[in-house]
Amino acid sequence: MTKKVKTKTILAACLFILVLTGCRFIWFYHYNSSDHPEAEQGILDLRNWDGLERETISLDGEWKDLVTVTSGQEALIHLNRRNGI
Repeated sequence: MTKKVKTKTILAACLFILVLTGCRFIWFYHYNSSDHPEAEQGILDLRNWDGLERETISLDGEWKDLVTVTSGQEALIHLNRRNGI
């Protein structure tokens, strides 16, 4: 391979990587929604949030691992007991 062809190949590869990186940043900023509620003490309260029908949320925040809980009903019982309900 000649030096000119090798240089063009490297430039094309660099341009391709830059385009892919640019697309990734555009995707990230377009779909990143920071105006959603976060979990606090392992509870994500969505009762007063109206974005459920049009947005997805990331599960950022503080979570508690409930290894012994196996169903949604058991989780509710555990949380109610913890909160004194």
